Amino acid sequence: MTFTAEVGAAAPATQNVRATFRGDGVLVGYPPEVSAPSWLSVNAIGQTATTIDVSLRVTDTATSGTRTTTLRFVTGKADGSQIKFADVQVTCIITAPFRATAPAMTFSAVGGAAQPPEPALGYTVAIQGDQARWRASASQPWLSLSRTSGTGPGVVAVTADATGLAVGTYQADVVVADDASGRQGSFSVTLTVRAPRLTATAVSAFAVDLGSTPAALTRQINVSDEIGGTSPTWAASWALQSISADWLHWSPGSGTSSPPSAVTLTVDATKLAALDNGTYAAAVVLSYSNAEGAGQTLTVPVSLTLCLPRAERVAPYIATAGQGGHIYVRGAGYACGGPTPVARIGTSELANTIDTDTQMQADYPSLAAGRYRLGFDNRLGIELGTAELVVLSPPGLSYQAVNAPSTRGRLAYDAERETLYAVNETDQSIERYARSGNTWSALSPIVVPSVRDVDFSPDGRLLLVAAADSLGEIDLTTATPSLVQRATNPDPFCGGHFAQLAVPNSGKVFVVFKLAGCSGYSQSYLYDLRTHALTQTEFLYNGIAVASADGSRIYMGSNGLSPPPEVFIFNALNNAIVTGPVNYNLAAASVSGDASRVLLRGADGILPGTDVYSRALSLTGHLPAGGGALASRDSSRAFVYRDDGTAGPRLEVFDLKGALTAGALYPLAKTVALADSPNTAADQSVRLVSTADDSAVFVSGAARILVVPVS
Repeated sequence: MTFTAEVGAAAPATQNVRATFRGDGVLVGYPPEVSAPSWLSVNAIGQTATTIDVSLRVTDTATSGTRTTTLRFVTGKADGSQIKFADVQVTCIITAPFRATAPAMTFSAVGGAAQPPEPALGYTVAIQGDQARWRASASQPWLSLSRTSGTGPGVVAVTADATGLAVGTYQADVVVADDASGRQGSFSVTLTVRAPRLTATAVSAFAVDLGSTPAALTRQINVSDEIGGTSPTWAASWALQSISADWLHWSPGSGTSSPPSAVTLTVDATKLAALDNGTYAAAVVLSYSNAEGAGQTLTVPVSLTLCLPRAERVAPYIATAGQGGHIYVRGAGYACGGPTPVARIGTSELANTIDTDTQMQADYPSLAAGRYRLGFDNRLGIELGTAELVVLSPPGLSYQAVNAPSTRGRLAYDAERETLYAVNETDQSIERYARSGNTWSALSPIVVPSVRDVDFSPDGRLLLVAAADSLGEIDLTTATPSLVQRATNPDPFCGGHFAQLAVPNSGKVFVVFKLAGCSGYSQSYLYDLRTHALTQTEFLYNGIAVASADGSRIYMGSNGLSPPPEVFIFNALNNAIVTGPVNYNLAAASVSGDASRVLLRGADGILPGTDVYSRALSLTGHLPAGGGALASRDSSRAFVYRDDGTAGPRLEVFDLKGALTAGALYPLAKTVALADSPNTAADQSVRLVSTADDSAVFVSGAARILVVPVS
């Protein structure tokens, strides 16, 4: 007996077997060596004295295959004799039905490409059916089938060929039909053909340092298309649409992809000086049209890494004709890779020492009066920096007493423009005095409400102004000075206000902040000359701060504490503040041009006079008491104003390089008697400032400003 069915289909129809016997009875089962199959159900459905009817039913069609078993009928006498049996072989054949399956079939092709449409290996149609006799066909000639007929299970690979097809989307069907079952499967296929897109070879990054030649500023690339520009039929026409950076140039401005266009990218050397060191990204956008139409774009990324030395400022920026000197050159890129920077003033090469990436020290030779740009040798022919050294002839000032009945604070001298500035808090103005020939006369003051202090930027181009609630600057290079506010008071609580400025060469300004309505420490600030941002720094109590003319150091302290507080040292190299080894209630201070001499006067009255220290605040000697003391810019002398009511007003000049006298006082080198008193009475204090060459000292009192030659 044989049963047939398809996998997963309904069980085949039940079949019945009738056995005839002549014994006392009959049994139905399996031979001893045959196990009862799980897929077959056997049931007796009727019996007579000589016959038995048995139904056979298949119970499992889940898996394909051929299964067989043996069904045995046994008869005999009741006493167990005359045993007879007959076997029936039962076969069940379960076959897989015809079925065809395939994934979604979508091809994409680039017109004119030698490569086949993607996916290049195509797709697979899987055919099932143990008894299948199938045929496969495609409805379009651009489809290829690996087989078109077969029996039983199989696979058909479906691939596409876009040769000769225009841009567009194409549809086709693959049909697999089974002649044995009459069934079939149909599958949709899509082919999209697009035009070759514009391409450009990658632009190798530009890297510019001091060793770069003009060749380092040029790159050659090709603009083509996805098929390498091999087909004029599929060519794209392009034009330059935009360049995101002004330092980058692209030529030519238009072209086609077939044949590929040779393009030159160039970095504009004249723009490099204005760029900070770092890495810059630019994008070139090309617009193009092809067989798909216009309005398409291609973006070409370009990278520039720049590391060049730049001299932004020198300090001090004023020099005296006929005298060499030492300067700090502040900028960036001194530690860049490549050749060691060769710095020049004019045509003179400068002996230099690189401290950090932002600071270099150099010695310049004796120069004639004039303006000298400081730059660096390079093979790109560009000016690296904006720093200038202004060399002035000795001013040759004559003595003069300028009537100025008022109380002044800070006195600041602009040697380049021969103008004296004085802070008048009472009149809320900045007084100005200018030289014409040998005569000094007052200019109209600049009114600044609640003005507190002034000082110059390191390059001398700006007059920095501190008012109680704002910081600002006046451009001294313009004919008409006007104040531009740059920062406002960050903490006016308890009468907090900007009080004093001290200018290092680092591009920052140390700003002393004081309290008018409370007693206590207050936060000082660093003001950034470029960004105008304020950053919190040292706390001071009724603070004071003074800077050296070369901007390398600032000395600062507090006043009004017991015991006397520390004196701090600010290093412009890294804007770091360290605690010095001395303690003062600091009433007055003066620093020489290179900070090798620091004059400190305490407010405690224990030791009269002024103490003289080294750069690191080691005590070197003393100066006698007076109404004001000033360290010379060349660090060799100290100027002390004295008027004790008996010897008359005078300016005493002390030799800071001479051997100490009794009481560890520096020796008096010269006394300059003053024909006029700057004050209305003896024993009053004054403000002092010297010319850049220390040939004259300005003495400001409550009645007059004196111009005093001291050479």
